[in-house]
Amino acid sequence: MHWAVRKKRLEEVTLEVLALTRHRLDFRRPPGASARVTIERVSPRLLDRDNLYGGAKLLIDAMKRLDLIRDDSDRWVDLVVTQARGPARTMVRLETTR
Repeated sequence: MHWAVRKKRLEEVTLEVLALTRHRLDFRRPPGASARVTIERVSPRLLDRDNLYGGAKLLIDAMKRLDLIRDDSDRWVDLVVTQARGPARTMVRLETTR
């Protein structure tokens, strides 16, 4: 993806995450806390593993921009991405850990 297209798409995803989490404006990530992010992708077609995890990159970057997670490195995020067949939808769960 061209860098300019990626930048625009990241801005769009960030606004989507903000819109979906604005009712949780009281959320504050505890200093020094790591996070577990679980993404469940449901779609009529299954992806291979690298596309499944690669497809989560913009969402994780948006969560970082909004300070929902400290960093996207393995030290700070335990990322779990699963998939199943069915009508298209995506569910995301964010849990802070110590």
